[in-house]
Amino acid sequence: MNLVKSIMLLSFFISGALKSMDSFRVSESIQSGGVSLKRFPAYYYTMGARLSCAGKLEDRSFGIGINNCSKHVVNLILSSMSSALRATELLNFCVALRVAQATLLTMSVQEWTLEDLKKIQALIMHNIGDDFGKGLFINDNLGKFKKKLGVLFKKTTNEVDFKLMDCEEKGAVMVVLQKLNSLPLARVSECLTLEEQKLYDKYFVRISDCCDVPLHMEEYLKNLKDLAKSTTDHFEIATFAHVRLTQIHPFSNGDGRLARLLLSCILMQAGEYPFISDEKVYALMVKDGDQNTCNFKKVLQGWMTIHKPFFEGTKDLEGNSLTEACAYDNEIQLAFSALWLDGDDFILQIESLKSKVINLLGIEAPQVISNYKVNRETGTIKAKEEVLNIFIQKNLPTQSCGVCAKKDDMLQCGRCKTVYYCSVLCQRKD
Repeated sequence: MNLVKSIMLLSFFISGALKSMDSFRVSESIQSGGVSLKRFPAYYYTMGARLSCAGKLEDRSFGIGINNCSKHVVNLILSSMSSALRATELLNFCVALRVAQATLLTMSVQEWTLEDLKKIQALIMHNIGDDFGKGLFINDNLGKFKKKLGVLFKKTTNEVDFKLMDCEEKGAVMVVLQKLNSLPLARVSECLTLEEQKLYDKYFVRISDCCDVPLHMEEYLKNLKDLAKSTTDHFEIATFAHVRLTQIHPFSNGDGRLARLLLSCILMQAGEYPFISDEKVYALMVKDGDQNTCNFKKVLQGWMTIHKPFFEGTKDLEGNSLTEACAYDNEIQLAFSALWLDGDDFILQIESLKSKVINLLGIEAPQVISNYKVNRETGTIKAKEEVLNIFIQKNLPTQSCGVCAKKDDMLQCGRCKTVYYCSVLCQRKD
């Protein structure tokens, strides 16, 4: 059976499993997949990032498949990207993956530290903006826990849904966002009324408040290490590593990529292959995992068990066996250890390590990223608060311009009937 047929069959399998999870059982006797893997397979450098433009399980336009992904394919994908932001995201993921291979993958979970996780997140998010800023706020709080709560949309909603929302409810949601933005260090339960909390929970995921993140992350790492010391199987450890981190959401961006990277490191240390999946399957796993980690584990274990034969024999980017340690891991470990989170030159250190790893991997940064850096230095960066305020103003069903926020002589949009503009020029800009 070829890979495409397998994916189609698995779609039906996953759909049924999520509807009646109790009837789905995977043998609990599987405690280890075999010899631990010491290198990430080549396909994971593009497919692990889960970017729509970074390659799927089988992308015929690039000739990408599980067994024929290579350094050349990675460079081909990077050079074909027209979006500098997407290209930077993929390049960063490749770098973070290679650094994690030399550090987290070579250490036991008992040796992982919060500082390690922060530095990996810094590599993932270097030259990329925060989640809410859509790439406009660069290197803010890099490698540090979030300073503002922000919002995390539920899978059932997204920003487009605001245009279709009832006008009155839309206004109430925006008032909630304004209140949270004005009190960044307050807890949701303390600064919102019970009715406002119900509205917040309807559209957004309840993640850890900023003031609780340090404590929650300390507890997270301690509980993860306790699980790793116990006789618990690796699928349960990996599930906890992913689900609990996304529930805390400690950073302003990159939390999902970091969670999947940790999950994959744990699986690989147990002899499994790193986790990749169909976008819809992963979305359902995350949504269900937030409510019941047991279901996340069952789907994860079922997916990995079924697809393991397709990953057999895969090599790393350099064509080497995945069970062999890399000769220059020590060089990367030393550079990673030298990173100082609180140093004034931390961003310069990140850039230096990033450049070193790119050269070692033989990956070429495309020209579109160089142009992005130039544009970023010309003063086009907007502060996070400004971005959030613009978003709120655009969505408030009140008579203020959706572009410049002017409040006089407003004209209502003839199409959506909810946004107002002070002039035709502003409407065209929007």
